[in-house]
Amino acid sequence: MTYSTDDDSTGETGRAIRSDRATDTDALTRCISIDLEIAKNTGEIHAFAGVRPDTGESISFPNRGRTFQQALRDLEELATGAEFTLGHNLIEFDLPRLRETNYSLRLLQLPVVDTLWLNPLAFPQHPYHRLVKHYKSGDLEREPTL
Repeated sequence: MTYSTDDDSTGETGRAIRSDRATDTDALTRCISIDLEIAKNTGEIHAFAGVRPDTGESISFPNRGRTFQQALRDLEELATGAEFTLGHNLIEFDLPRLRETNYSLRLLQLPVVDTLWLNPLAFPQHPYHRLVKHYKSGDLEREPTL
């Protein structure tokens, strides 16, 4: 946050003017963005990823031979210093599944920005606001391998 002073024509310093311009864009990077993949038949988390835009660090599971519990600890470490959690359908889907898996995760205590709830504000003309998974419908074509 930056402050400047408002000088009137007499040269006297007036009130302080608060400018959130720098911090508004910076605030978007001080999050942990997460996504979980849940098995439909069991309801268990079978994959997840997290990224910190401010540090450039990320984690994914399954990856590098870690157990699920090790990967959760790594996700928790990645969340250290984040000011909020960002994701799509976090409130009603991902976070309850994480809470069932490990209710003591500190990242569950962070404020939440759920893009599912923001989507209708940004795109009111859309009839639905779920993520379209084109890879499931066959609409995406894979790039040829060089």
